[in-house]
Formats: sequence, C-alpha cells, structure tokens
Amino acid sequence: MFPLHALFPPVSCLLFLSPPPTATPAPVAPTTTLLRANAHKDSYAARAASTTPRHPPPAQPSPSGTLLVRNRLARPILRVTSPAAARLAVADSVRARDAINTSLAGPSTSWTPPLPLGVRGVGLTCSGNAVVFATFGLFASDLEPYSARIASAFLPESAGYAGASQDSAWFKAIITSVPTCVAPGQPLPTAQHLQAELDGNAHAFSWAAPPTWLGEPKDGSGSVLLAFRRMEDLDFVLERGVFMFGRPLRARRFHESTRPRPCSNCCSLEHSTRACTSQPPCAICAQPHLTSSHRCTQCSVVGEREREILDI
Repeated sequence: MFPLHALFPPVSCLLFLSPPPTATPAPVAPTTTLLRANAHKDSYAARAASTTPRHPPPAQPSPSGTLLVRNRLARPILRVTSPAAARLAVADSVRARDAINTSLAGPSTSWTPPLPLGVRGVGLTCSGNAVVFATFGLFASDLEPYSARIASAFLPESAGYAGASQDSAWFKAIITSVPTCVAPGQPLPTAQHLQAELDGNAHAFSWAAPPTWLGEPKDGSGSVLLAFRRMEDLDFVLERGVFMFGRPLRARRFHESTRPRPCSNCCSLEHSTRACTSQPPCAICAQPHLTSSHRCTQCSVVGEREREILDI
C-alpha cells in the first residue's frame, strides 16, 4: 500500500511558503467617515474638528441713514446769497429737476463710453444753499463744470448764485469760555476776528467755514464752533487746545444731534420737562396755577378742583 504522507509536503514547508506576518499591521480607516465628512464640510461638527484657524469676517460699515450723507459724492452745492429765493425755487422740485435736465441735454461725461448728464432731484443745505443730486453713476465733479448752467436753469436772479463746490465732510469742534469782550467798549468779535486769533496758533488750518458763535453769548463768554476740512486740524485742537485773546482754551468734539425738545412747562431749551422746577402753567389761561384750580371771573369756565369746592 502506498503511504499517504508521501502525497503531502511537510507542515514546515507550508509555513515557509506563506509570507511572514508584519509586526504591527497598519490600520485602515473606514471610507464612510471620509465620505461623511466631505459631504458635510459646513456642518458644526466639521467646523469644530477642523484645525484651520477661524477668523471672524471683517465688520462692514453700516450705511448711514441720512440721504444727504449717502449721496455726498454725487451732490454739488450751489452757493447763493439769498436763501429765501433759493428755498422758493427748490420748493417746486419737479419743475427744477426737469429744467436742469433740459439744460444738460447736450453735454456728456468724458468717460469711455460717455454717459449723459442729468440730476435726480434738488434740495437745500442747513445754511440755505441749493443742492442738486446727480443721476446714478455720476459724481459731483461731472456736474461742477456746468454749475452755472444748472443754476440759471432753475434759480432766479434774486437768489444770487455765487459759485459751486463739491460736498465734503466737515470735522467740527467746539470751544467754550471764549471771551465776548476783548476790551471795554468793543463789540462782539466777528468771525474774521475769531479766525485771525485761531490762525495765530502756529498751525495752518483748512477752514470749511468761518468760526461761528453758538447761541447768544452771555456773562462775558460764549461758545464758538470750528469747522475744518481735514481730520488733522481737528486732532490738533483736540490734543493741544488753542489760544484765543491770550487765554488757553480747551476744545472738544462737536456732536450733531436732532432738534431739542423744549420744556412743556416753561418752553426752555436748557432742560427737559421732567427736570423742570417751575410751576406747570394753567392749560386754560397760562397763569402759574394748576388747570384744576382755574376759575374765570368773566365766563363759566371752572376747573375740576374749583367745582368740588363750589359744589357745582
């Protein structure tokens, strides 16, 4: 009989033919995790596990709520000597807009391709000067060469057109405790006198408007408003102060606010109604007593408190 062990090789030969096992087998990551992460890169878990640095988006400046500020680059200012006449011309805004666009029908911009000139509307500044708003895509510099034609199209001669200028930002400061009487018997210093005093501070100011007294100067001193065209001028007066009429004075930034509400008791602009210490006037006769205590000797109007006293 043929032996069976002759048909098979020894066990040691089989182990020799197989590849030797590795010491530490490399782990194989499941492919489902990669697919899931790639499919949801914008998920919260993916952003939290990411090693890339996260930077917040840059803050975008919020648009101003004032229409005149948003259209600053597109509004040339037409200076006039009679604000009352300019106000009447601007009141009929439709006629003024159509008249200006008719006068600008021929010329165009120097761009490539050129754009037709035109305006969207008209308005007034706080000082009474006329303002025109250029159409979308145009700037004040495009309309400034034709400012005389624009002014003659809708402004009457009585308005006294005195030239045009581009709108620009003003940097304002306020100085308090300015002497109102430089020498005994002299009148209140004029804007030219104030500007000459400020120009003597060894700094070349770029004035946007002459210095202006705020309110009615009282008690020998008052406040003066300064308006500059450059931020450097504002920084100079805020950091170093100014000398006026031989006195060192401090300046602070001027913040524009809405129109103040007068006190409903005494009509004063110096305080609010809640802080008023005056007696509320009568709503019937405006005398210094309560409305409920009003009693008229010529008619039958009687307040509620007097009704209780008289039992009527």
